[in-house]
Amino acid sequence: MSKILNCEEVIKQLYDYLDGELNDDLETDIESHIQSCQECMGRTEFERQLKNSIKETGDSEVPSTLNKRLMSIIDDLKTE
Repeated sequence: MSKILNCEEVIKQLYDYLDGELNDDLETDIESHIQSCQECMGRTEFERQLKNSIKETGDSEVPSTLNKRLMSIIDDLKTE
């Protein structure tokens, strides 16, 4: 059953939509909204291009300084 979604509902589901993780009905509802909303269309295209750029460079290694900093943050969060 088709549902009219607002921008907030679309943005909350955007990453799942881009990853193809939604059921067919919800995917169709989001596509319908995106086609009629310039703001959400622009956001969707930006996120799609960003996702593709990250995928293309995904084989790069994380610099050790960044890795250490992230691990430190994760450790701090675990102890809170």
